[in-house]
Amino acid sequence: METGLVYVALAAVFIIGVILGGIIVFVFRRMSITYQLRVAQRKAARTAAEAQNEAKEILREAKQAADKIKTTAENEHRERRSELQRQENRLASKTETLERRLEGVEQRDRNLTNKEKGIETIRAEVNAIKDRQLKQLELVSSMTTADAKNVLLEKIEGEMKEESSRRLRDWEHKLKEEADRKAQEILAQVIQRLAS
Repeated sequence: METGLVYVALAAVFIIGVILGGIIVFVFRRMSITYQLRVAQRKAARTAAEAQNEAKEILREAKQAADKIKTTAENEHRERRSELQRQENRLASKTETLERRLEGVEQRDRNLTNKEKGIETIRAEVNAIKDRQLKQLELVSSMTTADAKNVLLEKIEGEMKEESSRRLRDWEHKLKEEADRKAQEILAQVIQRLAS
C-alpha cells in the first residue's frame, strides 16, 4: 500500500507540477503577449505619429507648391494682360495713324479735284480770251473773220496745248508720285499690321 501511496503522491506531484507548469507557462505567455502588445501599440502609435507628421509635411509642401503655382499663374496672367494692353495700344495708335493718313489722302484728293475744276475754269477763261482776241483781230485787221479766226485759233491752240500739256504733265507727275507714296505707306502699314 505504501507503494500505491507513493505512486499516487508522485502522480499528484506530477499533476500539480503539470498544472503549476501550465499556470507558469500561461502567465509567462500572457506577460509576453501583453509585452508584445504594448510594443506593437507603441510602434503603431509611433508609426501613426510619423504618418501624421509626414501627412502634415506633405500637406505643407502641397500648399507651398499650390501657392507657387498660383503666384506663377497670376504673374503670367498679369504679363499677358499687359502684353494685350500694349498690343491694343499699338493697334489703336496704328489705326489712328491710318485714319489721319486716309484723311490726308482724301484732302489731297479734294485738292486735286479743286485743281481740276481750276483747270476747267482756266480753259473757259482761255476760250473767252480767244473769242475776245478774235473779235479784236477782226476789228483791227482787214482779214476776213475766217482768216483771223484761223490765225488766232492756231496761235491760241498752240499756246493752250503747250500750257495745258505742261500743266497736265506736272499734275500727272505729282499725282503719280503722291499715289505711289500713299500706296507704299498703306502697303507698309498693312504689312506691319499683318506682321503684328
